[in-house]
Amino acid sequence: MTILRWTTAAAIVALVYCLWSGALIVGSAFDAGRWHRLWIDFGSLLWRFILAAFAFRALLRMRRLNAYVAATDRGAAAYRAKKYDRAVEAYDQALGAWPNDYDALYWRGWSLAHSGLFDRALGDFDAIVRMKPRRAFAWLGRGFVFTGMGEYDKAIADYDRAIKLKPRDTHGYDHRAYAWTQSGELDRAIADYDRVIALDRNNARAYRCRGYARAEKREFERAITDYDRAIALDPTIPQLFYNRGVAWTELGEHGRAITDFDTAEGICADDEGAAAIAYERGCARIELEQYDLAVRDFDRVLEFEPDSFKALYGRAWVREKQGDVELALTDVNAAIIKEPNHRNSRLLRISLLGDRGEHAAALADCDALVALGSDDPAVYLRRAWERALAGGDASASLEDCVRARELGEDDHAVCRTRGFVQFHAGRFVEALENYDRALVIDPACAHCRYCVGVCKLRLGRVEEGRADIAAVVAADPTVAETQAKYGVIP
Repeated sequence: MTILRWTTAAAIVALVYCLWSGALIVGSAFDAGRWHRLWIDFGSLLWRFILAAFAFRALLRMRRLNAYVAATDRGAAAYRAKKYDRAVEAYDQALGAWPNDYDALYWRGWSLAHSGLFDRALGDFDAIVRMKPRRAFAWLGRGFVFTGMGEYDKAIADYDRAIKLKPRDTHGYDHRAYAWTQSGELDRAIADYDRVIALDRNNARAYRCRGYARAEKREFERAITDYDRAIALDPTIPQLFYNRGVAWTELGEHGRAITDFDTAEGICADDEGAAAIAYERGCARIELEQYDLAVRDFDRVLEFEPDSFKALYGRAWVREKQGDVELALTDVNAAIIKEPNHRNSRLLRISLLGDRGEHAAALADCDALVALGSDDPAVYLRRAWERALAGGDASASLEDCVRARELGEDDHAVCRTRGFVQFHAGRFVEALENYDRALVIDPACAHCRYCVGVCKLRLGRVEEGRADIAAVVAADPTVAETQAKYGVIP
């Protein structure tokens, strides 16, 4: 800015001097009455006026340049602060002062891209690649825009051009690897991250992203190795601990996962990230049966995201495990309002409604799942159970059993359900036959053995029935209590 001020001042001085000295020459000729001699001084006047014109033109350009530099300084400051809307506004002003300037177009393009305004950004980068087709970063920027638009093939083609122009620069490989990852080409993504690491052994981002790609391939041990290296290089990134925690969870190392989630939470600065960390930690705590702590984590998610479906569903699941049916039902009702077509939340509510004896309401949820086109055989078997408990048509329940078998349900579950339906329809002979078939498939099924005993009692085979029931209850007293909930009572 100092150079511009001095240049502007020099232009003003030159303009004033030329005008002033020219006026002196004309004034001298007028005072002496020698107008006929002005032609002698014409050359002197001419060069003064030419110099004055150049000085005036330079002054105008300096004014534009001052406006351009001030605007680009504001744009750069806003871009560094990630205030991209302000950066776009500043670069608009810069281009108003100096149209088609490469640098202003380039940085406005990046600011627009970071703002999600990809169509406008594409216009800027199209102009840039036409102006400077030998600049690798022109192609890199346009590739970034295509990536944001989901046009990964076009993005990869642009990254190819950037890499060809600057094969030793890591940015091209890094961005292309991300596009490969988004395209599902994980092996190609990993190969590009390998190139980044070969060029820069201390690139924490490359290790993190390669770890993510390996985790997507379910190579969790190798992913953790990459996350370890990235954390050693930069332990201030919460995403690294979060990703490693997720990988530990997949390996069943829930304690180590929770430790990583705790670390990630301690250095996380944004609410969205904190919510994601709390949710994954809550899921890990479920696996360790730390239900009270899991509820606390889901509560924390809902502090940040009150409408979080997965937190509502997760908390409902935990509360059902804790035996708190009312609170679980409140949560699962809220979850279903958010996502009415979610299978597992409907199944959870069916179970909760069944526990409360509201079998008609549970049956309505089963009907809703079937109406949604569910091809899950468990849904049909559950509907058969709830219809039987609600006193519905036994033939319809038996048709559901047939449908479940067609969808691949195992014969043991189908036979057991058929026995349950027949029992509640008062067809104890048929029920006994189906429970016997189920026991042939799985002789260790205590619930089937208990139901066999109850069927025998109803058929008058008292001694056999009591013996079967006594043997089951001696081995597992909870079987009788469970079956009583479903109306199977001696």
